[in-house]
Amino acid sequence: MIKNIKYTIIIVLSYFMIATINESLVYSKQNIETPVGACSSQTFHVQLLPWDDVKGIIPMYSKFEVIDIATGKSFNVQRRAGRYHADVQPLSSNDTKIMKEIYNGSWSWDRKAVIIQVNGRLIAASMHGMPHGAGALQNNFPGHFCIHFYGSKTHIAKEMDLAHQLMVQRAAGQLESYLKNISAQQLVDVFLVAIDQRDQEMMELILSSGMNMEQINEEIQAIEDIKRISSFEKDSSILITEEIIDVSIYSKMEGRKKETIFIELRKESLFAPWKISAVAFGKENR
Repeated sequence: MIKNIKYTIIIVLSYFMIATINESLVYSKQNIETPVGACSSQTFHVQLLPWDDVKGIIPMYSKFEVIDIATGKSFNVQRRAGRYHADVQPLSSNDTKIMKEIYNGSWSWDRKAVIIQVNGRLIAASMHGMPHGAGALQNNFPGHFCIHFYGSKTHIAKEMDLAHQLMVQRAAGQLESYLKNISAQQLVDVFLVAIDQRDQEMMELILSSGMNMEQINEEIQAIEDIKRISSFEKDSSILITEEIIDVSIYSKMEGRKKETIFIELRKESLFAPWKISAVAFGKENR
């Protein structure tokens, strides 16, 4: 049964690559019934569950399967630690090999939307691909990596990681819906995540149709890390607003620098989602 579920998921994920989210997903509050469409008459349920629930489903030392939604590739892991999210390790050298293939042969902190399969359940999650810390298994993986779930937090800051949370929403099929219901200032932070993760699909969801994508890509192509370092001012705008933020940017060419970004956001109506309508990178602020 489990093997059949796995094959169904891979078929469906391949179908997702050529189908829109709206056409392929039907939502409920926490369970998402995902029809396979033309590929099969079967359906499967991806659950958007909070970490407080998930940590009981995958207790310490439990084993489960991780499925990358972009490629359909899967590998097995064991939870070895983690209080605020799951610290896991690939079970074998072959699992490590598959995980590295998902990251195109290079370990990376980039977040990826994944589904975990455990005891016949499918749960939306997010992983990064960077070995760190200690590891105990003989698996050719130098350490462990992190898997986040809805509402999970980092261990150091004890705060939710926005990039991981966005990937959890994507894994649940709810990213577009989520982006339609956030504030202008929240959308600015999503924009920074899209730059940091080089996520073209997310960028297209948050930029207005009149934006020049080529120009934006030219501005951001060299950026390897970007973080907001200034606070937002209180905003009571209804249909149009401008946010001026200071960011810390790292690129191999210029190293670490501070810069100011001017971002204009608009809503087409009171009930429409916020979209970014203009972006200008200001002068360096050292």
